[in-house]
Amino acid sequence: MNRHQRRKQQKEQKVVQPFHQELLEIIKVHSSKNFELAEKEYIKLLNKIPNDYETLRHLGILYFDTQRMEQAYNCFQKAIKANPKRCEAYNNLGFINLKNGNHNLAEKCLTKSYEIEPKYIPTLNNLVGLYVNLQAPETALKFAKKVILLQPNNPISNSQHAKALILNGRLKEAIIILEDLCKAHPSPPFYMDLSTAYRENGEIEKSNLIIKNEFKK
Repeated sequence: MNRHQRRKQQKEQKVVQPFHQELLEIIKVHSSKNFELAEKEYIKLLNKIPNDYETLRHLGILYFDTQRMEQAYNCFQKAIKANPKRCEAYNNLGFINLKNGNHNLAEKCLTKSYEIEPKYIPTLNNLVGLYVNLQAPETALKFAKKVILLQPNNPISNSQHAKALILNGRLKEAIIILEDLCKAHPSPPFYMDLSTAYRENGEIEKSNLIIKNEFKK
């Protein structure tokens, strides 16, 4: 690296480091659900560096959080264009397609994300969800096992693992996982998964009791 290249690199670092710190602060605002302020600040950052991958991606997440799906979709596409070698935006795009029932597009995006980074937990969990929706038991369980090996204590991963087990008819194993999950992390989605497992296992009274208790809240 010659002197000119070193100076250029140093100049870029001086810009990028404070920029990334600023982005982290905006993500905190976003996480606190102050969506209006966070959106304004993301856009300000993009005026400074228009093709910044992380800013585009987090603005897309904000649009997703506020139900502006077309804008979210566009941001994730721009992020992929800015850096096609990163896995996260492919996963985000895949998740939107999964939610919209576009299973073919979801599979393409999630598979691409997985090819780039096979250990990215959100992609693995979304692949489980995709193949559960597609009623592909063996494939769903394959990805569920991968994610559990990487993060055995992740509540979302355990929930996805249980869904894959239910699809494979391994109901008792799924029920044990979901009962433990509901004790450690009481949450309506986990209770509904447990209700489904009980019902599939013929334990109708237990299933109905969960539904009754959840509707009371």
